[in-house]
Amino acid sequence: MTDDFFELALVAMDKSGGVSERCDAISRMAELDPVKAKEILIGVASSWDEPGEILSQAGKSLGLLAAKAGYLSEWDLRDVTESAYEAYNEWLTLE
Repeated sequence: MTDDFFELALVAMDKSGGVSERCDAISRMAELDPVKAKEILIGVASSWDEPGEILSQAGKSLGLLAAKAGYLSEWDLRDVTESAYEAYNEWLTLE
């Protein structure tokens, strides 16, 4: 399981990778290990040069983490981009 998570994390953070592959990796990572995924997803969601789809998926996955683990604070989200934060909030209102 650790190797799966590590490989997903590499795909998620690889800015030269395809958007759909990265979005899939971000989603799977959050489900596989929410605790480990937290910092990686915050890093991706805070990167202003990411495509909108990546930021949106990172925000949704952070919402999933908040729902599952319940430990994300405003401090955790202080540096995320506006679009990632909007996706995070939209996801929370759907739950």
